Amino acid sequence: MDTETTGLNPYGDDNLFSISISTCHMDYYFNFNTISDYRNAMPLREYVLDIGPLVDMMVEFKGTIFMHNAKFDMAFLEKAGLMLDKHNVHCTYAIARVINNDKMSYSLDALGREIGFPKDDTVKKCISKNKLYRWEAIEGKAKRNKIMYYDLVPFEMISKYACIDSNITYKLGMKQLSNTDVSLKRLMSNEKDLTKVLYCVEKTGVKVDNSYTKKALRYSLAQAEGKAMEFEELTGIPFQDARSVLEQAFIKLGLEYPITEKGNASFNSEALAVVHNPIADIIKEYRAYYKKAGTYFKNFLMLSDNQDVLHCNYKQAGTATGRLSCANPNLQNLNKTNDTGDHPVRRCFIPRDGFILAMLDYDQMEYRLMLDYAGQEDVINEVLGGLDVHAATAKLMGVPRETAKTINFMLLYGGGSKKLATSLKIGVRKASKLRKEYFDKLPKIHKFIKQVTLTAENRGYIRNWLGRKSHFKRDFCYKAPNYLIQGGCADIVKQAMLTCHEFLKDYKSRIILQVHDELVFEIHKTEQHLLPCLKAIMEKTYAHTHLPLTVGIEISELNWKDKKEIN
Repeated sequence: MDTETTGLNPYGDDNLFSISISTCHMDYYFNFNTISDYRNAMPLREYVLDIGPLVDMMVEFKGTIFMHNAKFDMAFLEKAGLMLDKHNVHCTYAIARVINNDKMSYSLDALGREIGFPKDDTVKKCISKNKLYRWEAIEGKAKRNKIMYYDLVPFEMISKYACIDSNITYKLGMKQLSNTDVSLKRLMSNEKDLTKVLYCVEKTGVKVDNSYTKKALRYSLAQAEGKAMEFEELTGIPFQDARSVLEQAFIKLGLEYPITEKGNASFNSEALAVVHNPIADIIKEYRAYYKKAGTYFKNFLMLSDNQDVLHCNYKQAGTATGRLSCANPNLQNLNKTNDTGDHPVRRCFIPRDGFILAMLDYDQMEYRLMLDYAGQEDVINEVLGGLDVHAATAKLMGVPRETAKTINFMLLYGGGSKKLATSLKIGVRKASKLRKEYFDKLPKIHKFIKQVTLTAENRGYIRNWLGRKSHFKRDFCYKAPNYLIQGGCADIVKQAMLTCHEFLKDYKSRIILQVHDELVFEIHKTEQHLLPCLKAIMEKTYAHTHLPLTVGIEISELNWKDKKEIN
């Protein structure tokens, strides 16, 4: 099944205008579009159907429904009155990533070509030739969205195009069901169930404090403008965040500026992070305020629906490790520790009336999972005794906690001595010595990293605790330990989401956000007794060998930022 829509936002003004359905026997096109095409050539009212009989028919349907990026179609179908939350929905986009995590593209076009059924490009050529589109700016990004008016494409052309899409989706779905890798069956089943859970999470959305967000936007824009004025007062040059302007300002003030290996000036965030002078500080502060204004506050207001609810898009197949990614907007990139200042970003999000927010967060999840895999008993015993992972590592190595944290992080993500030296701001020789000392003191972690990397080199792939398969080209096998841990954690959180969602099905409380190792719930004020149950579900999801995963709980009646920890 596939939908054709007037735009990409089912929670805004966009609607579906047709549905195509393919079976092994036939392709069907259901038209609900009352608009004539751009040539005004076809009296479409003769072809317009009532969706009612199709809704009635689908109620009785007991088979499997294949959809590519199913959550998108489900949202538009529900808006039109056709709900599929009780049906057996199989998202070919999500399952394609499970079967092979290392493809260049998971678009229907790319996957269709692989099985010998490329998409038709006639419609896109028509849209391009007749300029049936508009450009939409994305706040905080240079790239624009091209919004195409599929509803203006001639009927005979769009109907054929849509049926080709649903036909390819059917063939792709059948191909996926015939996958013979038995070890992937549980994972495929989980991902299929997760599609509907994520759909519910997105549909529920998170409430935005409209007045606070508008106030924060005005403040951030004013502060950014003030920094631009400071720049001009200091340099005599009107501010533009452009390399040529910034280079001119540094030269005028006689200041050294960062350069690339090719000798060009560089003023990106990484280059300026180590530069400390008044002009560099102004640029960094301007960017921070401007990002808050555009990427966060303005986007939150623009993307919220008419009830001030934000429905972000969780990309189920968005990463190679199995982690969910998030877009429109990305609420997974809101930094918890650095969200400070007069107008913190997380304060934009509030509970609905009658609810509180509850944040259940796995404690140092990736590091604890690594220790459980490796079985490094001395560190594990320190953690079980009450120390966090980094403090326990620091104690065994005799280094400050921040140094141990950096080493843990770098090694988990495949960093070598050079990257460790850069992170710790020390020489490469000293970093190499620290790295060697780490592996000498923690030999089982060293063995674990070597074994996982070697497996990837010899076999070409690794599997995590749930069977997720990660493929590697030989030059990238150093990433295997990170994929094993990050993908393993992702599947723990996904499994926990499935169980928590099922547990809450008869309650008013619900999941409203997933931020990697953290699940955010709206808990009804009469159901706060459920929090220990949700914590227990999350902690029992992964059957540990040496070190259990633990979960902390924070709650707030106010917003996502101002919260308190509870036992």
